[in-house]
Amino acid sequence: MRTATIYSLIFFMVFPAISVYSQSQTFKAVLLIKDGSIINAGSIVFPPKRDTVYLTDTAVIDLTIRQNRIFYFDWGGWKSKVFRFDSDCADDSVHKVSLQDTIFYKHHQQIHLCPVCLKSNSLIPIVYGFSSSEMVRQARHNIIRLGGCLVWEIMPLLYCRKDDLEF
Repeated sequence: MRTATIYSLIFFMVFPAISVYSQSQTFKAVLLIKDGSIINAGSIVFPPKRDTVYLTDTAVIDLTIRQNRIFYFDWGGWKSKVFRFDSDCADDSVHKVSLQDTIFYKHHQQIHLCPVCLKSNSLIPIVYGFSSSEMVRQARHNIIRLGGCLVWEIMPLLYCRKDDLEF
């Protein structure tokens, strides 16, 4: 009985050290498209800083900088999900990040919530098609955002004025 207690004590003392050891203050990722191909270029967008960093190969993001803890990846308008960290810890593995993450953004479109600021008061609809003079007036007053005449199957439907994000 004492032996089991000693092993339990050792397990609970050693296990937290192992789990802390596998964490890092950086987030590492490779970008993939749907077919699994690796994208060797793109951008990391940091909405709180209103900054974009060009990347090649593996992305390494320093989470000790508080404004780096909310970000997404962009490749020619295709966006990854928005990553959000409450602390400067991430697991130490290299994450595979999918571009275009339509499921993530579809959910935010349905609940009418910006994936960056988690608010709805700065959202406006994106309107597609030939724009009338009324639509142009509404766009000037930030009531709508004009999306253009060309429509594909995966188009952003909402725009957050606060975070300058179409999703």
